[in-house]
Amino acid sequence: MPVRWSSTYLMLLCADKLKEAVDTFVYEIAHLEKGEKHVALDRLQLSNNEWDRVRKLVDLLTHSDNAQHTFSSDSGPTLHLALPAHKALHRSWTIQIEHIKYNEFKHALEVGTSKIAGYYDRTADSEVYIFAMFLDPSQKKSHIQRYWGEELLQQALKHAETIYATRYKKLYPDGSIMTQIKRTTSVTSAAGHVKCLIDRELSDDEDDLSETGISDNIDPMKPWLHDFHGYLDSVDDLGNCSILNAGCYPVWTSLARDYLAVMTSSVLSDRAFSSTGITISKQRNRLKADVVEALQFLKCAICCDLLFRESPSLLTEADVVDETYEPSQSFETPWDDLIEDISDGDDAEILGGGMMTMCMFLQLCSNSMQSQFK
Repeated sequence: MPVRWSSTYLMLLCADKLKEAVDTFVYEIAHLEKGEKHVALDRLQLSNNEWDRVRKLVDLLTHSDNAQHTFSSDSGPTLHLALPAHKALHRSWTIQIEHIKYNEFKHALEVGTSKIAGYYDRTADSEVYIFAMFLDPSQKKSHIQRYWGEELLQQALKHAETIYATRYKKLYPDGSIMTQIKRTTSVTSAAGHVKCLIDRELSDDEDDLSETGISDNIDPMKPWLHDFHGYLDSVDDLGNCSILNAGCYPVWTSLARDYLAVMTSSVLSDRAFSSTGITISKQRNRLKADVVEALQFLKCAICCDLLFRESPSLLTEADVVDETYEPSQSFETPWDDLIEDISDGDDAEILGGGMMTMCMFLQLCSNSMQSQFK
């Protein structure tokens, strides 16, 4: 059957796995022809050296394929992976440029690394990507500190503090957040807040908190600094129970809703491309682009149960975390060291940024309809 390959990588990967079948196929179709056609088809037969180059190219493209799929997941936000993924891809190809094995691809790798470096530099100028990394409990400021240096880290923190202060003042114009949070955590968000209270009760340093719940060393002119640095400098494993701790950091949680919802890339992943190809068949080859897009949204909404679903709460989300969390999946290793191991399931529906936004819109519509019928 005719196949439309969504990427050179997938085509070469499949060809390498079916090497013997490909060679046999080319030989047989050439044998059926005569004259010039036979000669032309016979030249399509790949030599051992050419197959070796195919395998080398597959090795190189594996890094870019992994990085691309890192941006394309419908199971959660991926914006915080943008800079680490670019850095990991750039580092991998930079190392391979100097490798004798890839000499014939040296020029292509140099062009590729130059393009990636340009994307990385432009992306790093955006506060959205930087703040998304701060919001990731598994890395916070570690990537910037590791690859940018202390000076640029301080600049990023200063800018992030300005954003945080603006949101703090908008949410708590009277500046009473510290008192409110410490007094109401055990009432407003159940298990997550109870854990925070227990942690404070077990603390040996009782001088850290005053009777009102406000740290004695908090600058009254900048009360937001306590929670701003409290989250970034915390050593507790927030990655394992970030939902449970959401109530302890209300300003960070508010910012997360804005920043983590931003799409990482407007380029669809290969799997999303292939999924659209299934929708557009010979029987439906006259569909307009907007209709195809709408059908893809509908497929995603049905598969992910986004149309009619109970509105989430901190308690139900906490139950999901308890059911799905596996202790072996720790957050101690930074994303840029694990980037090559990241991949979604083979059957996963991978969505681009526009599709992710539509899914969020469908979820809001679902919640709105449910509230009207209650």
